[in-house]
Amino acid sequence: MTLITRLLLTTAMTALPSVANAQLQVSPFAGVTFGGDTTKTSGTAGISARYWVFNWMGIEAEAAYSPMFFEQDGFLTSRSVTTLTGGFLFKAPMIGGDKFQPYLAAGVGVLRPNLSEAGGFAMAKGDTLALSVGVGATGFINEHVGFRGDLRYLRGLRESDLDTNPFGIDFSKFSFWRPTAGLVVRF
Repeated sequence: MTLITRLLLTTAMTALPSVANAQLQVSPFAGVTFGGDTTKTSGTAGISARYWVFNWMGIEAEAAYSPMFFEQDGFLTSRSVTTLTGGFLFKAPMIGGDKFQPYLAAGVGVLRPNLSEAGGFAMAKGDTLALSVGVGATGFINEHVGFRGDLRYLRGLRESDLDTNPFGIDFSKFSFWRPTAGLVVRF
């Protein structure tokens, strides 16, 4: 094998993610929604799956459900919001080592309100494109189990048919904050 071939193979192997760096993390979480266009603080629960491709970058898929997102006015029978997002996570590999991992998150997904009055005469149900950005940290107590906490900002991104609804809510600019905490299991 020539020296140039060895150098090229060594460079290619170091550019690929190693098995030790690549890891899957699954995290059920709970939290609250507040601020922005919310009318009240509401509980939320969800689950996320993360795959750290490199020591500094990962991908994430997340689903969250807030069953009582909108304020009850006596006539509402459904008042929930579901978010389904996917995005990227970024962490500095030199901070915290393997036990403590602060990160930044950014992605897009779907904001799905379900707002209706008794009898279904007034409804706002559908999907709109949404942005999700945030910060957080994961701390591990052993090789496979840890805890996480993060703060996300979610916001509608574009106009849709959902914006013309009897409740007068513009979901294309609808926004709120969501702090959460949860268990993390890594494989």
